[in-house]
Amino acid sequence: MRQLPKLVTVLIVLLVVLSCATAPEAPPEDPAPEVAAVPEVPTVPRPDAERSQAQELRATIEDYELAVFAPDDYQEGEALFAIAEGAYDTDNATAQRNYLAAIQSYTRVIDQGIESISNRKRFEVEEAKQQADGIRARVTQTGVYDGAQSDWDAAENHLAGARYLDALDAFDAARDGFLTAYRRASEARRRALRALDDADGTISESEREIEGLQQDLDAEDA
Repeated sequence: MRQLPKLVTVLIVLLVVLSCATAPEAPPEDPAPEVAAVPEVPTVPRPDAERSQAQELRATIEDYELAVFAPDDYQEGEALFAIAEGAYDTDNATAQRNYLAAIQSYTRVIDQGIESISNRKRFEVEEAKQQADGIRARVTQTGVYDGAQSDWDAAENHLAGARYLDALDAFDAARDGFLTAYRRASEARRRALRALDDADGTISESEREIEGLQQDLDAEDA
């Protein structure tokens, strides 16, 4: 019976070994989920260039009363411009997008209206040039006349290059130049006619004096 404790001890050791050998392995721990980085929202600068261009086109339409040629496009441009102004400096991306859209609307208005305006201004230049030509201002007022012709050529070049403001300004300068040449040539002609009248009066007076002397001589001979 003394060997019983040894046997119990052996059995206990065997049970421990067997339990360790058959125990299931603990499942591996799941890795911690990766947290996606929040993308940085790029800062949009104030769309000053787009705003300035839209304001310039808008002023052109107002100055030359072009809205009547494309009222729908003009109203659309005004609505887009108002949205852009409201978002300016607070939501610059929205402001920039609407300024660009307004620029497109305003450009369509100008494209449709500028042809009518430029035709009217070209007619005014042609009329002024005809007046100047009728009084030969090209000969008597060469510098002013040639300057007006250069302005007219510049107006057509600006128009072809879609530089509308420059074109309209050059048309006005050409018209004013031809009218100035006409006025100056007219004044020069009036002065010349007055001089001729004065000369004719002097000649007539001299002729009367000669006739009087001749009559006196004839009376003495008689």
